[in-house]
Amino acid sequence: SVMQRSEFSAKDYIQKAGGVTRMADADSAFLILPNGEAQPLSLSSWSMTNVSIPPGSTIYVPRDPLPFNAMGFGIDISKILSSLAVSAASIAVINR
Repeated sequence: SVMQRSEFSAKDYIQKAGGVTRMADADSAFLILPNGEAQPLSLSSWSMTNVSIPPGSTIYVPRDPLPFNAMGFGIDISKILSSLAVSAASIAVINR
C-alpha cells in the first residue's frame, strides 16, 4: 500500500511496494480502477505511455504461470529418483 502521488508512474508505485520478483509476469500487469474497471499496464522501459493512476486504484502484477526454476526442478527429480531406488531395493529384498 503506497500513498497516491500525482507524479508517480506505475513503475514508481511497484518499486515503492517492493518491486517485482523473478516469478512475476510484469508483461501482464494491469491497473484496477476504483470503479472496478481494469486496464493493462505497460511496464517495459520502451513504453512511453503514462497512465494516470487515480487514488484508490490497485496495480496487479500476476505470477508467471510457468516459471522455470532449475534448482527446484533438480530437487524434484532427485526426490523421485531416490524414491524409485528405495522402492526397487525394497522389492529386491522382499523377492529373496
